[in-house]
Amino acid sequence: TDCFEVLNGSSYSLRNGWIGVVNRGQRDIDSKMGMDQARAKEMEFFKGNDAYKNLNNIGTEYLSVDLSEKLIASVRRQLPNISGFLNKSIMDLNKELAALGGPAANGRGEMVHAVLTIARKFETAFGKLIDGGKGGG
Repeated sequence: TDCFEVLNGSSYSLRNGWIGVVNRGQRDIDSKMGMDQARAKEMEFFKGNDAYKNLNNIGTEYLSVDLSEKLIASVRRQLPNISGFLNKSIMDLNKELAALGGPAANGRGEMVHAVLTIARKFETAFGKLIDGGKGGG
């Protein structure tokens, strides 16, 4: 089968173009043909065929490189969105952390200070509740 016109893009074009590959057949798999051998056989087929030997968009190696470049370009396009999402998430988490009383104590001294600060706040609030002029003594 001659697929030159398809691979060349003259019979039907795709936005990202066509890439011709030759996969291992069941016989190759059953005979334990390695991937290196399969790639060599694939290129031997394309370069040995007059219809395909001058095409650049052939082979699994070309497909791999092309897809990697497209993936990298897509990630680069999305980096501003990813960065914005991360910055917003960090701001939201910092607000939540502040609402919970700030970051947790790391060392023993910070823990003691945090407990004493909480105890002082509790004592002040409890004292206001008791002595707050609610008709009591």
